[in-house]
Amino acid sequence: MPLSSAPVSSAPAPDSNWPKKGLKVLNVDKLPEAGHGSTSGSCAIIRLHYSTPDGVAMAREGYFYWVDWAKYLGTVDETGLVKYINTGCMVMKTPKNHNLKKVKAALDELSVPYWDFGPEEITGLVPILDARSFGPPTLPKTRGSAPPPGTALPEHCIFLSLA
Repeated sequence: MPLSSAPVSSAPAPDSNWPKKGLKVLNVDKLPEAGHGSTSGSCAIIRLHYSTPDGVAMAREGYFYWVDWAKYLGTVDETGLVKYINTGCMVMKTPKNHNLKKVKAALDELSVPYWDFGPEEITGLVPILDARSFGPPTLPKTRGSAPPPGTALPEHCIFLSLA
Protein backbone atom coordinates (compact mmCIF):
# COMPACT_ATOMS: atom_id res chain seq x y z
CA MET A 1 0.00 0.00 0.00
CA PRO A 2 1.61 3.26 -1.04
CA LEU A 3 2.28 5.63 1.83
CA SER A 4 2.59 8.53 -0.59
CA SER A 5 2.02 9.00 -4.25
CA ALA A 6 2.83 12.41 -5.67
CA PRO A 7 4.27 13.78 -8.89
CA VAL A 8 7.98 14.53 -8.69
CA SER A 9 7.26 17.84 -10.40
CA SER A 10 5.84 20.48 -8.08
CA ALA A 11 3.46 21.62 -10.81
CA PRO A 12 -0.01 20.10 -10.61
CA ALA A 13 -0.63 17.49 -13.28
CA PRO A 14 -3.29 18.57 -15.78
CA ASP A 15 -4.95 15.15 -15.84
CA SER A 16 -4.41 11.49 -14.97
CA ASN A 17 -2.02 10.82 -17.87
CA TRP A 18 1.11 12.01 -16.04
CA PRO A 19 3.54 9.53 -17.68
CA LYS A 20 2.27 10.37 -21.15
CA LYS A 21 2.84 14.07 -20.36
CA GLY A 22 6.47 13.41 -19.40
CA LEU A 23 5.89 13.73 -15.65
CA LYS A 24 7.18 11.17 -13.17
CA VAL A 25 5.44 9.69 -10.12
CA LEU A 26 7.29 8.63 -6.98
CA ASN A 27 5.62 5.86 -4.96
CA VAL A 28 6.94 5.11 -1.49
CA ASP A 29 5.83 1.69 -0.28
CA LYS A 30 6.54 0.17 3.12
CA LEU A 31 6.49 -3.39 1.75
CA PRO A 32 9.23 -5.03 -0.37
CA GLU A 33 7.55 -4.39 -3.72
CA ALA A 34 4.38 -3.29 -5.45
CA GLY A 35 1.40 -5.62 -5.13
CA HIS A 36 2.36 -6.97 -1.69
CA GLY A 37 -0.27 -4.96 0.22
CA SER A 38 -3.39 -6.17 1.98
CA THR A 39 -5.58 -5.78 -1.11
CA SER A 40 -3.25 -7.53 -3.56
CA GLY A 41 -5.47 -10.61 -3.77
CA SER A 42 -8.80 -8.80 -3.90
CA CYS A 43 -11.05 -7.65 -6.67
CA ALA A 44 -12.16 -4.14 -7.32
CA ILE A 45 -15.02 -2.24 -8.87
CA ILE A 46 -15.13 1.08 -10.60
CA ARG A 47 -17.06 3.07 -8.03
CA LEU A 48 -19.42 5.64 -9.53
CA HIS A 49 -21.44 6.47 -6.45
CA TYR A 50 -19.94 9.87 -5.67
CA SER A 51 -21.99 12.82 -4.49
CA THR A 52 -20.53 15.28 -6.99
CA PRO A 53 -20.56 15.26 -10.79
CA ASP A 54 -16.76 15.77 -10.80
CA GLY A 55 -16.25 12.57 -8.77
CA VAL A 56 -18.58 10.60 -11.04
CA ALA A 57 -16.92 12.00 -14.18
CA MET A 58 -13.43 11.07 -12.96
CA ALA A 59 -14.49 7.51 -12.14
CA ARG A 60 -16.34 7.11 -15.42
CA GLU A 61 -13.30 8.27 -17.38
CA GLY A 62 -11.27 5.54 -15.67
CA TYR A 63 -13.78 2.93 -16.82
CA PHE A 64 -12.96 3.55 -20.48
CA TYR A 65 -9.24 3.03 -19.78
CA TRP A 66 -9.94 -0.30 -18.06
CA VAL A 67 -12.15 -1.58 -20.89
CA ASP A 68 -9.15 -1.49 -23.24
CA TRP A 69 -6.24 -1.57 -20.82
CA ALA A 70 -3.66 -2.78 -23.37
CA LYS A 71 -4.50 0.11 -25.70
CA TYR A 72 -4.23 2.61 -22.84
CA LEU A 73 -0.82 1.21 -21.83
CA GLY A 74 0.28 1.04 -25.45
CA THR A 75 1.91 -2.34 -24.95
CA VAL A 76 1.35 -6.08 -25.15
CA ASP A 77 2.31 -8.36 -22.27
CA GLU A 78 2.96 -11.95 -23.39
CA THR A 79 2.02 -13.19 -19.90
CA GLY A 80 -1.31 -11.38 -20.10
CA LEU A 81 -2.74 -8.25 -18.57
CA VAL A 82 -5.34 -7.81 -15.88
CA LYS A 83 -8.87 -8.19 -17.27
CA TYR A 84 -11.70 -5.89 -16.25
CA ILE A 85 -15.03 -7.65 -15.68
CA ASN A 86 -18.00 -5.30 -15.38
CA THR A 87 -20.09 -6.65 -12.51
CA GLY A 88 -21.87 -3.46 -11.54
CA CYS A 89 -22.37 -2.23 -8.01
CA MET A 90 -25.30 -2.28 -5.59
CA VAL A 91 -25.39 0.59 -3.07
CA MET A 92 -27.88 0.56 -0.21
CA LYS A 93 -29.95 3.64 0.54
CA THR A 94 -30.10 4.65 4.17
CA PRO A 95 -31.13 7.73 6.13
CA LYS A 96 -27.41 8.18 6.96
CA ASN A 97 -26.52 8.62 3.26
CA HIS A 98 -29.67 10.71 2.65
CA ASN A 99 -31.06 7.90 0.48
CA LEU A 100 -28.35 8.70 -2.08
CA LYS A 101 -30.09 11.89 -3.24
CA LYS A 102 -26.82 13.70 -4.06
CA VAL A 103 -25.40 10.59 -5.72
CA LYS A 104 -28.48 10.20 -7.90
CA ALA A 105 -28.38 13.91 -8.81
CA ALA A 106 -24.71 13.61 -9.87
CA LEU A 107 -25.46 10.50 -11.93
CA ASP A 108 -28.48 12.18 -13.53
CA GLU A 109 -26.45 15.27 -14.42
CA LEU A 110 -24.01 13.13 -16.41
CA SER A 111 -26.71 10.76 -17.81
CA VAL A 112 -25.16 7.72 -16.11
CA PRO A 113 -27.75 4.93 -16.02
CA TYR A 114 -28.76 3.35 -12.73
CA TRP A 115 -31.75 1.45 -11.42
CA ASP A 116 -33.73 1.97 -8.22
CA PHE A 117 -34.45 -1.43 -6.74
CA GLY A 118 -36.91 -2.28 -4.01
CA PRO A 119 -36.69 -5.34 -1.77
CA GLU A 120 -38.37 -7.65 -4.28
CA GLU A 121 -35.94 -6.80 -7.07
CA ILE A 122 -32.96 -7.14 -4.73
CA THR A 123 -33.93 -10.60 -3.52
CA GLY A 124 -34.90 -11.58 -7.06
CA LEU A 125 -31.39 -10.76 -8.29
CA VAL A 126 -29.51 -11.98 -5.23
CA PRO A 127 -31.73 -14.44 -3.31
CA ILE A 128 -29.29 -14.81 -0.40
CA LEU A 129 -29.61 -11.11 0.56
CA ASP A 130 -31.93 -10.09 3.36
CA ALA A 131 -33.49 -6.74 2.39
CA ARG A 132 -34.62 -5.86 5.91
CA SER A 133 -33.05 -3.10 7.96
CA PHE A 134 -30.69 -4.29 10.71
CA GLY A 135 -29.87 -0.90 12.22
CA PRO A 136 -29.00 1.12 13.99
CA PRO A 137 -25.68 -0.47 14.97
CA THR A 138 -25.21 -1.24 18.65
CA LEU A 139 -22.19 -1.82 20.86
CA PRO A 140 -21.44 -5.42 21.86
CA LYS A 141 -22.48 -4.80 25.49
CA THR A 142 -25.95 -3.68 24.34
CA ARG A 143 -26.54 -6.35 21.69
CA GLY A 144 -29.13 -8.14 23.79
CA SER A 145 -31.28 -5.01 23.74
CA ALA A 146 -30.89 -4.30 20.00
CA PRO A 147 -34.13 -3.86 18.08
CA PRO A 148 -35.26 -6.78 15.92
CA PRO A 149 -34.75 -6.54 12.15
CA GLY A 150 -37.07 -3.96 10.65
CA THR A 151 -39.06 -3.95 7.48
CA ALA A 152 -37.54 -3.23 4.08
CA LEU A 153 -37.56 0.26 2.66
CA PRO A 154 -39.59 0.85 -0.52
CA GLU A 155 -36.57 2.00 -2.56
CA HIS A 156 -33.75 0.13 -0.93
CA CYS A 157 -30.77 0.56 -3.27
CA ILE A 158 -29.49 1.71 -6.58
CA PHE A 159 -27.63 -0.52 -9.00
CA LEU A 160 -24.97 0.95 -11.29
CA SER A 161 -23.51 -0.71 -14.33
CA LEU A 162 -21.39 0.81 -17.07
CA ALA A 163 -22.00 -1.89 -19.67
